[in-house]
Amino acid sequence: MMERMMAASIFEVLEKMFFIFLESGDFEQRAYANAAVVDFQGMLNGRMGLFMTRSMAQTMAANMLCISTHPVSNEIVEDCTGEAAEMICGTFLSKADPSGSSRLSLPVFYRDAATASNEVASSPGGLESRLGFDAGMEKMGVIFRFAP
Repeated sequence: MMERMMAASIFEVLEKMFFIFLESGDFEQRAYANAAVVDFQGMLNGRMGLFMTRSMAQTMAANMLCISTHPVSNEIVEDCTGEAAEMICGTFLSKADPSGSSRLSLPVFYRDAATASNEVASSPGGLESRLGFDAGMEKMGVIFRFAP
């Protein structure tokens, strides 16, 4: 049930805000270049990492801001990736905790997805869910790690 809410939140944000239609796929750590990490507190506590290929980050930023030139600047990609992480985590938490008592940290952007993965794994946690997605040749993954 929890993973279904996570996936629904990811699909919702990517379709509505970035005009990207995902399909479920495998979480492929070695494929990801960029990442953003967000901590959350409230009824649920933990950390979420959003991982993606460089081309996925470029496409998301271009779509969100209606930019027709590629490549999009690194600064815009970083901001967009962090914003996407906040939106995905916030959407999930609004479904899991309708009382609205959850709080999110500011996102931290990583140019190295392996470092971000280690950061997510370093948070105290009991339950961890990894979800992978494909959009054509582009890939995205999400890790939710919940504190006990």
